[in-house]
Amino acid sequence: MKAVSVTILLALCAPALAKEFSDADFCAAMKQKSIALKADRPRWDGDERLDAIHPDCDAKTVEFNWSLKQSAADQSHGWEDRLQHEWDSRYCSDADVAPALAQGWTVKVTLALADGSTLPLSVYCGR
Repeated sequence: MKAVSVTILLALCAPALAKEFSDADFCAAMKQKSIALKADRPRWDGDERLDAIHPDCDAKTVEFNWSLKQSAADQSHGWEDRLQHEWDSRYCSDADVAPALAQGWTVKVTLALADGSTLPLSVYCGR
């Protein structure tokens, strides 16, 4: 009986026990991911590769630099909008990044295409 009571109590209190978002913790996590990425060397995952993460804690901004195997010439009409939607969806649903976006952080993505062109994006949730 005690085990059931404790389980119910924990289930009811779990949301209250959840850690609040912290700018400092998020920034530290992004810095750690940046260091780990540099140490591990970026690797291709299908047609994309995460090259760098640049957190700017004072400006509450994180920039993610990605390389894509596609070139601009390979894309069909409206590709920039489709990529914007894809990257918005990716980061707005990311368990680490979404809370930061909700707390006023800016997330930028720079996509380096195979032909040398770049596509800078700013992530917005709820478009």
